Amino acid sequence: MKLKVRYLSLTAVMFFLPLAVGAQDKPCDPIYGLPWWEDFQAYPHNTTPPTEPACWHFQGTNEPSIGSYNINNGYLTCVLDLYSTGETWAVLQNPFDTTLTVNHMQVTFSAGKSRNDAALNSDLIIGICKNPTNPVGNFTPLDTVLAIPYCSPDTMARFTVDFAAYNDTGRYFCFLTKPLLSSGVNFLAIDSIVFDFNDHCMTPQNLRVHFVTDMSASFAWHQYHSGVAQLEYKRVSDTAWVSNNVTGCTHTFNGVFSPNTSYMARLRQDCSAAYNGWSDWSDTVYFTTDTVRCRMPQDLMSTDISNTTASFHWTSGGTATQWELHVFNSSYDRTFTATTNSYTVTGLTHGTNYRVTVRSMCDASNTSEWTDTIMITT
Repeated sequence: MKLKVRYLSLTAVMFFLPLAVGAQDKPCDPIYGLPWWEDFQAYPHNTTPPTEPACWHFQGTNEPSIGSYNINNGYLTCVLDLYSTGETWAVLQNPFDTTLTVNHMQVTFSAGKSRNDAALNSDLIIGICKNPTNPVGNFTPLDTVLAIPYCSPDTMARFTVDFAAYNDTGRYFCFLTKPLLSSGVNFLAIDSIVFDFNDHCMTPQNLRVHFVTDMSASFAWHQYHSGVAQLEYKRVSDTAWVSNNVTGCTHTFNGVFSPNTSYMARLRQDCSAAYNGWSDWSDTVYFTTDTVRCRMPQDLMSTDISNTTASFHWTSGGTATQWELHVFNSSYDRTFTATTNSYTVTGLTHGTNYRVTVRSMCDASNTSEWTDTIMITT
């Protein structure tokens, strides 16, 4: 599967040739030559009743139409308007000709939502179905566009979905929209649909950093081929990249970064098995590590217990040079300062239960969290 996103000015989009007009829900000519496109410019828009474009089947809560969106006093004209309050289908009734192999194809289209309201975000699911007039039950989803961005008056987001994962017999292209909330609404516009071949190694998309500490960072991305990918990072000020082979669509680097430092990362897919080479590099992401944190000690344990004393040891796990050891119960509450990662507490009461926890002190204003408590009995 492939989901590629870029932002495209509507004024920069070429004017695509319109489809031959046919009757709604009637057989339409097969798609046999690629690239093949639809931009909805040939149909009346904002009509009453709503115009249904030729060779598209609509099904669901509210039927789509060809419309215009008034967005901050700007207009998107002649777009496929997928406004609805529930699950809605838009199925292209031009079948892919039998001379085309569906899993060697891809679709690219523009999309956006017309209201800047998170509660009205929708999923847009793209796939292939076998029955163009009744897609429910014979639909194979290939990818999902989550939280489609809000359109400005002259821009929409551009997406590409790869059909490489499809291995069934359907030959009809489908959009399925679903509000993210049970009480939500689809406010979606689709335009400039282009079908073409996909015979190339797909570039991983949406590389992002979703967790950063002073020395670690976690990455996630959307990939279209199984196998090995190459994830690289470097300081922004450096020239050489540090490369790592990874699998799956997430990876975490632990303890490899310097605190309070700006880095950049990128990713590409190894397609040597199928396409004899690598994909293009993904977009580069930038991130800055946190300043040095005071790290919580690890592995607190009691090493020797007598009638009135108890010794403790822990692993520092950071740069701290002092620690606070807290020993307490319902009638006893003392905190001791240690300058090494072990400490012996004296003056305890024989046959008594105590709880113990420890934290790091990196400086007067920078302390770690307390560890989980352990229980001892003298």
